[in-house]
Amino acid sequence: MKKNKAGVGRTTSIVLAAGMVSTFLYAAVPAGRDELRIYPGNPQKPGESIVSISGRWVTDDGLQTGFTALAFVNGPDRPKPDSGQSVAKKVAHSMRRSMADLGLSLRGLSVDLAKNTDNPHYILKNKEGFSLSKLTVRDYINDRYTIEIGARSFGQHGAKVSLDLTESASIGKVIINYSAAEQKAFRAEGGGVEVTIGDGKTVTVETKNRSTEEIEQALASQVGGKFSSSPLFPDEREKQDEKNIKPFDGGEVQLVSLAANSFTVDVKDPSLGIINRYLFRDE
Repeated sequence: MKKNKAGVGRTTSIVLAAGMVSTFLYAAVPAGRDELRIYPGNPQKPGESIVSISGRWVTDDGLQTGFTALAFVNGPDRPKPDSGQSVAKKVAHSMRRSMADLGLSLRGLSVDLAKNTDNPHYILKNKEGFSLSKLTVRDYINDRYTIEIGARSFGQHGAKVSLDLTESASIGKVIINYSAAEQKAFRAEGGGVEVTIGDGKTVTVETKNRSTEEIEQALASQVGGKFSSSPLFPDEREKQDEKNIKPFDGGEVQLVSLAANSFTVDVKDPSLGIINRYLFRDE
């Protein structure tokens, strides 16, 4: 009888310990631990352009999944031009629609549209039990936008950021035979790029007749970042993503420990778009 009681006691202890470990692991990823608030501006690029977002996350048991969303935006010359508010609404809707293809148990990201505000934006947060690992925002609408992370800075949160200027004329075309030589031959039309880190001074880089690499190198030196010939992380694409995920063009500005919780970018050159990558933690 004593032996049986001891066996039961050991079994109970193991079950309790396993339950405590399971609870600890699950509680280690609370909802909203990873959060981004994105404030789009009024589109300035003529015609129709796009905003595309890809996200990846990991469940508490190590399963990785994600999505890619695409929103079409009307420029100021269109009969019904978009505003910052309508851009936020379109992007949030496209993200929800893209994640609808995933089962409820696999949707690791919530998308909320801020209402009743003078600063329209959408809010991205991880759900409980999910860890946001990567996010890519491709903005080809020539707007002045702001990105905010939670109360702490990007660096304190452990989130790395990159700014990748890219040629925008061929964004709607399927890339069949990508040519690095063609990309290196590209020269921007002009108009400049402005970046403001937190509440700091706005940095302006002229773009006229410069390659994206030259623009990025100049920008990196002024914002305290580094120019990298490798992306913060490689794109993961499905067949349907061929139109809105272009091959990496060979350079970007990386901010691996940004000492601010926000930054603002204004791409005024109509020949350029910008891709922001966010690496929340190394896999």
